[in-house]
Amino acid sequence: MALLLDDLLSERSLGLRLIAGADGLRTRGPVCWVHCSELPDPTPWLEGGEILLTTGLGVKDSEELQRRLIRGLAQHGCTGVGFGADVILGNANAPQAMVEEADCVGLPLFTVPYEVPFIAVMKMVSHHISKEHYRTLQSALDTHRKVMSLVTSGQSLQAVLDLAARQLPHFGFIVLDYYGQILAGKDPLGRIGPIHHNCLWEAVAGGHPHASNCAAHREGRVISGRLVRVERQIEAVFAMVGHRPPEEHERLLMEQSIAGVTLMMGRELSVREMRRRQVDQLLKLAVTGRANQQMLAEQAASVGLNPAAAFRVLCVAVARNSSLGIRNCCTVVEDAMKGLNRVVGRWDGDVYLLLQPADAVVAESVVDELARCGLAAVVGRSREHMGMESLASAIREAYAAMSRTGDGGSGVRNVEDLDVTSLLTGLEDRGIGDSIVEGVLGPVLAYDRNEGTNLVETLAAYFRHGCRAGPAAEDLCVHRHTLVYRLNRAREIGGRDPKSGAHILEYTLALKLYDRQRVAEHVPFAVEVR
Repeated sequence: MALLLDDLLSERSLGLRLIAGADGLRTRGPVCWVHCSELPDPTPWLEGGEILLTTGLGVKDSEELQRRLIRGLAQHGCTGVGFGADVILGNANAPQAMVEEADCVGLPLFTVPYEVPFIAVMKMVSHHISKEHYRTLQSALDTHRKVMSLVTSGQSLQAVLDLAARQLPHFGFIVLDYYGQILAGKDPLGRIGPIHHNCLWEAVAGGHPHASNCAAHREGRVISGRLVRVERQIEAVFAMVGHRPPEEHERLLMEQSIAGVTLMMGRELSVREMRRRQVDQLLKLAVTGRANQQMLAEQAASVGLNPAAAFRVLCVAVARNSSLGIRNCCTVVEDAMKGLNRVVGRWDGDVYLLLQPADAVVAESVVDELARCGLAAVVGRSREHMGMESLASAIREAYAAMSRTGDGGSGVRNVEDLDVTSLLTGLEDRGIGDSIVEGVLGPVLAYDRNEGTNLVETLAAYFRHGCRAGPAAEDLCVHRHTLVYRLNRAREIGGRDPKSGAHILEYTLALKLYDRQRVAEHVPFAVEVR
């Protein structure tokens, strides 16, 4: 409890006696320190909240200086003035001019008996302040232990704010995500009541993106806030709201609450990041073709997917110049997947979502959630696939749908709605056309070069004629059985069956891209796929 001047005056061992300015006992606030001075104007060396002890030596010859001294101390925020009796003026009371001025400005004026040295008063104040600081530190340490207990026991953000409200009952508390949505709050006395949470977010984060602490006034309330950062990236906004600014010990307790919020968010982020890295690895294994079907199935199972069940892939992209980092984008996407397994990862600068069950309506929710954060997003959606062996195809489809040219704005784009020309342009602009050709046709092209066969030309004719073997064989001037043999050979070499509907899109894209490459390089033979 802070030391008030009234408490000091009631200390019988000092024998202090109030002689003027009694009204200031209720309005001047706690005693912060004691200062001794005989200067006519000591205010340049004061901070406010002090008791000034003086014998009046500097003003003994002038009533005007005496009045000016009292006025100056009152304006500077001093708590009171102690006058050393019978030292200079030979009077048990202070000069009448000082008494009158103290009553006028409401500054408590008391006398210090001749037999009581000023240092006794200073020791009394210093001792009380030291005890108060110790109690504050002890309280902060106790709060710290309680916060750590909440963090290590897996409690929620709400539990931290409940603790903060018990420690600081005169304030309301709220935690917002970086996009202004409430994560937790505690306001038993309605301090936050009239202030909308968007206004709180703006007060703390809007004008202070690089500041550690901030203070603002809204609706007659004082908002003390902090941006909560995890690994240098802003994750949330913490705000404490009251009718007055927090005192030093209250701010110290607030810092403990902020530390708890930071640790809890860091813990949650660590869990999410560990899971995302597992999904990242699954995407990498699928796209690069470095894993067989069994390895893909095992990796998929480790992130909670059923390798044998149907799935879709969504590719999420926001504007490259947006303020949303890829980590925050993953968080928003995960939060949009209410009640579903959050299988979210990153590949080549975009966010991918592996969706089971395949018919779950999530793409629209992701777009809406990002729009709530003020960001326009494009979500590409693949076809429904069965088995992890087709994961790479689903990833390419989702990306192809997302990168479709000619569609402005945001929204959901389905791979079934693709225009082939715009799709190919988007893939080439991204620079992944070569990787698609290599991934789908690479082994077959290598076989043609080494063995002098025409498997790629056969594939082009087969798809050019709508997957009809008869017309394709006539176009190539070969027997129908020869064409079927070549298709089976392409399946054995490349691992994709051209007669299976699951691989039609892959072959069509790869052959079109290969054709465009050959034309660009002025190669005489170019495969044509309509």
